[in-house]
Amino acid sequence: MGLAEITPGISGATIAGLFNVYQEFVRIISFFSPSQFKFSFKVIAKNINLRFSVPLFLGMITAIFLAVNLINYLITNFLFEFKIFLSILMM
Repeated sequence: MGLAEITPGISGATIAGLFNVYQEFVRIISFFSPSQFKFSFKVIAKNINLRFSVPLFLGMITAIFLAVNLINYLITNFLFEFKIFLSILMM
């Protein structure tokens, strides 16, 4: 999902739906709504599935970090080849 967030034309919600985690993901995100949010570790632990959300968010952050650095490396060192690769992907 992290890679989908930085890839143009691919929705993170679509990837979440494909991997059957969309409903749980939306439930976790909606908990942080300003109207519902109450900062208490008991409330957070009760309403958020930490076994699901912690690995998901760590994986998303890791994927974004690695993908951004890879894209930066490719643009810096292989600009022409990277443009060709992107052009082929867009066809």
